[in-house]
Amino acid sequence: MPFGSRVDTAQQARERGDFCVARVNKGRLDVERFTDTLNQWAQAGYRLHTVFEQDGNTVTIFERMSV
Repeated sequence: MPFGSRVDTAQQARERGDFCVARVNKGRLDVERFTDTLNQWAQAGYRLHTVFEQDGNTVTIFERMSV
């Protein structure tokens, strides 16, 4: 995937064949929505690799569980 490209959903990432996907949530994290996101990515075959906060934004990195 070229730098700066956008993947909106786990299914799009899976279809593109992406192994890792980094996403940024601007502002406060809504735990219910975050839980839904984790479940959607898991259903597409990804797991949460890393999550951290930087400058008030939450960065998540998902990794495909099988190549």
